[in-house]
Amino acid sequence: MRELTKSISSFSWAMSLFGLQQTANLVSPDKASDAFDSVTKATEEQFGEVVKTTFNAGDKLQRQAVDLTLGFFTGEELNPNRLLRMVSDAVRQSMEVVTGGVEATTSTLRQAASTASPQRPAVSTEPAAGSGSTSSPSQRPGWGPMPS
Repeated sequence: MRELTKSISSFSWAMSLFGLQQTANLVSPDKASDAFDSVTKATEEQFGEVVKTTFNAGDKLQRQAVDLTLGFFTGEELNPNRLLRMVSDAVRQSMEVVTGGVEATTSTLRQAASTASPQRPAVSTEPAAGSGSTSSPSQRPGWGPMPS
């Protein structure tokens, strides 16, 4: 717990200083862009598959929204075919994220269910040894029949 607290504190301090550095980098947008991309890539490497898929879809959607917004100023986004393609891509990616999330959740639930309920041994319906019946070698040893 102590190491986790130290890590969180270091992360918070680093992000504060990163923000200050990026403010200074605004005079050099390429340097700022490279720094943000480096932090983004390092963060993405920590994601599991479902979160990574969700991140990539959201990131692409955000980037397209910026292109669309800034494209109106240059006139390049007034092309209806390009706009239709962007909307179609956004819908497709959203469906992929939802499908991936459902599949991952289903898989996780199946794994949890299989580990939570261990296989029970089969209950023998044969009469117990010593109850007047003859015992055969094929009978499995066990707790015996359940009382009625």
